This record gives sequence, C-alpha cells and structure tokens, in this order.
Amino acid sequence: MTMIFGDGKPASELKVLSDNEIKQIAAFPIAIPSIAGPGPMLAVVTLTDNHGKSVLEQSLTSVLLAVVLAITLVLLLLAGPIHRFIGMSGAAVISRVMGIILATLAVDNIVNAVRELATTF
Repeated sequence: MTMIFGDGKPASELKVLSDNEIKQIAAFPIAIPSIAGPGPMLAVVTLTDNHGKSVLEQSLTSVLLAVVLAITLVLLLLAGPIHRFIGMSGAAVISRVMGIILATLAVDNIVNAVRELATTF
C-alpha cells in the first residue's frame, strides 16, 4: 500500500543525503529475489524437463534465459542514468503504477481462489 499511497511523511522530515552519506549506505541486493526467486526457478525447471522436452527445446530455453539475464543486467547498469533522467517525481509515478498493478494482481488472485473454493463445495 505504501507503493500506491506513499510514505505519508511531511516534506520537513525528508532529508537529502550528501555524497559521503550515500557512499556509506549498505548495498542491499533487492533485485536478486526477483531475478532468481522461486518463480523463475520453477519456470526454468519446468521448461527444461528432460523427460518432456527435447535437447533443442532445452537449448532454446537456455538461450532465452541468457537473453533475459543480459537485458536485466543492462537495465540494472542503466538504473542510475534512467533515474537521473526521469527524476524523483518520475520514479514516484512509476512506483505508484507498479503498486497499483501489484495490488490488482493480488486482488485477482484472491478472487480467483475464492471462486475456485466456492465451486468445489
């Protein structure tokens, strides 16, 4: 919900960090769970099933995985310039739109689960 509605902090509480303070902030690999989380791992295992997929199909899956990882690497490397280009307000807009999409998917999953549960009884 914070992605959609924001933090709710007044502007007087916001602090602009100096370059020295930014360098001292610990790096947190926030993108790693999205790139190599349970969903992508399950997709790779399913798409490279030795009993159901041929070697050609498995090779194609490997090539596509490498392409997706290369695109992800490029986007992560360009994150700084992209952020400077879109600015803080652009980043806030993108964050809120992504929050709305995430909330919509969550509600859709809950509605589908309730509907499925109701039809089983």
